[in-house]
Formats: sequence, C-alpha cells, structure tokens
Amino acid sequence: LNFSSNAGAAEKVPRVPLTGSQTVIDALAQADGVSLKPDAVSVWVVRDGTVMPIDLGGITLKGETKTNYQIRAGDQLFVQAKAAK
Repeated sequence: LNFSSNAGAAEKVPRVPLTGSQTVIDALAQADGVSLKPDAVSVWVVRDGTVMPIDLGGITLKGETKTNYQIRAGDQLFVQAKAAK
C-alpha cells in the first residue's frame, strides 16, 4: 500500500504493511500522524487508475461501510489536509 499524506507541508509517503484483509480505516489507523477527523482531511483510494472517494465521516461517525473498501495490492491511499476555515 502506498499511503500519501499532504498536510500543507512536505509530502510524506509512508509505507504501511498489510496482510490482505485490511480496510481503508484499518490502514489509516496504522499510519502514524494521520488524523481520522472527517472535517480535517479528505481521503481517497486510487485503484487501477480509478479514484474512489472515501466518506470518512460516514465510516467514523455513522458506522457506514459503503466506502470503507478492502485494500488490494497496488492500491494507493491518499490523505490530504483540508484548508483551514
């Protein structure tokens, strides 16, 4: 899994080892320094050239699993800090 984060500073690309059954939220929880606050970040997965938006608020606040995709080999998970209001 290639995990990219941009919090307004230099881009970080940490590698997170996965065993094959993790979901988006599992991968985010394993990445150091990543906010799981929906109002602070935007999250998406790129799979085979397709951008798949993640509803982080739905997952973390409402228990919705529709966009909590299982991570596959070759997926890229991106997290970007939202601009301050």
